[in-house]
Amino acid sequence: MNPSASKHHRYHFGDYELATDARELRCGGTSIGLEPKVLELLIYLVQNCDRAVDKQELQDEIWPDVIVTDASLTRCVMKARNALGDNTRPHEVIKTVHGFGYRFVASLKESDCEKPDATGLKLPNKPSIAVMMFKNISNDPEQNFFCEGITDDIITELCRFRSLIVIARGTTFSISGKGYTAIEIGEKLGVGYVLEGGIQRSGNRLRLNARLVEASGGVQLWAERYDRKIEDLFVVQDELAHTIAATIGGRVEARRGRARTSRQKIESHDLVLRAQALYYQVNPESVAEAKGLLEQVLSVDPSNARALILMAACCSIESWSFWSKDSERSLQESIDYGRRSLELDDTDSLAHALYGEILLDHGKYSASEHHFLKSISLNPNDIAGRSLYASMLGATGRAEEGLEQIAIAERLDPFGLNWIPWVKCTVLFSAGKFKDCIDVYQRMNDPPNESRLWVAVAHVSLGQAGNANQVLRRFLEQAEIEMPSFPGMSFENWKPMLSRYLGYKHKSSHEAVMKTLETAWRSIDELKPETES
Repeated sequence: MNPSASKHHRYHFGDYELATDARELRCGGTSIGLEPKVLELLIYLVQNCDRAVDKQELQDEIWPDVIVTDASLTRCVMKARNALGDNTRPHEVIKTVHGFGYRFVASLKESDCEKPDATGLKLPNKPSIAVMMFKNISNDPEQNFFCEGITDDIITELCRFRSLIVIARGTTFSISGKGYTAIEIGEKLGVGYVLEGGIQRSGNRLRLNARLVEASGGVQLWAERYDRKIEDLFVVQDELAHTIAATIGGRVEARRGRARTSRQKIESHDLVLRAQALYYQVNPESVAEAKGLLEQVLSVDPSNARALILMAACCSIESWSFWSKDSERSLQESIDYGRRSLELDDTDSLAHALYGEILLDHGKYSASEHHFLKSISLNPNDIAGRSLYASMLGATGRAEEGLEQIAIAERLDPFGLNWIPWVKCTVLFSAGKFKDCIDVYQRMNDPPNESRLWVAVAHVSLGQAGNANQVLRRFLEQAEIEMPSFPGMSFENWKPMLSRYLGYKHKSSHEAVMKTLETAWRSIDELKPETES
């Protein structure tokens, strides 16, 4: 519960007043009878109105000593909505955050529950942890990637414990090694705990030391040193994750039995870690290099599920971005690799997220959503699942829901990967928030080339034809560099590719954007391109 919420006991929204001291809901001065659990649910959502609350957290808080199903929670929410006259869609008081939980969204008065400033990070309601990149204490700088990969694996393991909130790797890696104390990290990232450590790899031996620190006072809660054979790497990771969860979390729910890379030779695992890092760079050269590494892995370990889904993702982005000489073949390969990966391991949240994105590119919207929701259910802290799901929501006319998912991803990874703002840019555009779309784009360090299409249309929609012209010029310049078969300047030649880029489910949305793009496109003259806006 937010500390500030406890200072005030009466909340006003519309004609309603919620008095937490009297445990009473009133409308126009008249008391409304609520079942105890329904009232508890309403109070909890109001006092945490600055964020979406996940279903498991609500079940833990409202029924702390009883195991209940989602159906019990759903009925409780329905009764609260009925009492508030919020039983028709779109809900204006208690909003469903699909694949996650619920959020109180009505405007509140005379309370400290207004939405916080986006720059301030408060401690979340559940135990929260930031895993800093483990230091390379070997003399070999080539082992830096290995340390990054092991840290990433530990983060992934911790994310499987639903009792924890785990800050994403992009954020923690961005401030690792900069001399921050655990207290400063806690304040900067809004977490209660910090995990630090170091790794030394020598021949067939692995030495890993780790320490868990309570961020509020800098007190070391736990420390351990592991000296094992390299083959025991995955056992060490599992032990570490379970120990941390047991130390700082209340009830721990672990889903085990993944057909993970523990079956691989350590050499293959190294290559997978390298390939994943390259894929996240999102440019033609790094994706091509990632594919080469994955081909090496699959040649000796064709049942490596993570290598297969990464290969699927590489083929997909090559097809979608038209970096491939045969886009249709790459598209089909992405489906084949992705299906094979999930047949081998159906419990990998990242695999479901990436496969959902592949299906979205195929226009299979319902199947795509199924895999995104599966990804989020397996790992609620997975920013890839939430961000890519937001992309699908924007493409299917549910942009506001998409922005809710982006908000959750940004809370998990406030200084996150460049593609999160990219997705946010497209979803803001789909929501008709053109100025916000442009603002997000302009803050990106190295925007993906495709994002310029949405920004150009946003400029046209705001009557800024000159800026649209400049952005489209930059798009075409970059496309000519990246695409093996550049279609030239003709809008007609670009139409099939633009349709793939946009990916809208509804014909009216697709046609409206294409028409605006064509208007902007035809304004391009033969003068030397100006500086991009």
